[in-house]
Amino acid sequence: MLSAIVLAGGKSTRMGSPKALLPFAGRPLIAHLAERMLRLTDDVVVVTNEAERYHFLQNVRFQADLFPGQGPLAGVQAGLQQIRHEQAWVLGCDLPFVSVDILHRIGKIACEKQADAVIPYDETREYPVMAVYSKRTQQIAYELLRRRENRMRGFISVLTDRGFQIHRVSTEQFRDVDHRLLSFFNMNTPDDYRMALSLWDTFANGL
Repeated sequence: MLSAIVLAGGKSTRMGSPKALLPFAGRPLIAHLAERMLRLTDDVVVVTNEAERYHFLQNVRFQADLFPGQGPLAGVQAGLQQIRHEQAWVLGCDLPFVSVDILHRIGKIACEKQADAVIPYDETREYPVMAVYSKRTQQIAYELLRRRENRMRGFISVLTDRGFQIHRVSTEQFRDVDHRLLSFFNMNTPDDYRMALSLWDTFANGL
C-alpha cells in the first residue's frame, strides 16, 4: 500500500490567499484532494505550517515543513519522513481535477517497477508534484534542503545520479481514463482559477 502526501503550501503571491483554501465546487479545494486520496490509502499526510486552518479535514495527519520557505521540495521531504508506508503519492494542492484512476495507475507502476519515483511528463514539462516517491528519497531531499538547494528538478537529477530507480511515464498513457488530461491542470494564477471553475461547470458530470 502507498501513503499520500498533499502539499498545502502557503499564501500564493499571485492568488492572494492559500490555493488549498480556494472555494471549489462548494468546498475548499484541498477537501476535494483529501477525499480522493482517502479513497486510495489509509494514510494521508497534509503538509502545512498552519494546520489550524485545515481543521475541517478529517482522517488525515498534519506535518509542518522542516525547512519553511523552501517550496515544494520541503513539503515532499517533510511528508516522506512521516509516511507509514514505503511509497507515497505526492500532490500539490492546486490540482482540481486529479483522477483517482490515474493515481491508482501511477501507484501500480511504482509497485511493479519497485521505483523510487514515478513521474508523469508531456512534451512541455514533468509533473514532480503529481508523482510517487519512495520513503528513502527523503534523505536526498533533506541533504539538498540543508544546502538550500530546493528545486524539484535538481532533486530528481540527484536521485538519478545516485542510482535511484526513476521511472517516467507519458501523460498520453492516461488518456483512456482522462481523455482531456485535466488531471494535470494546475492553478498558478487567478486566470487559471477562473478557468478551472469554468471547466468544472462545463465538465463536472464527465470528470
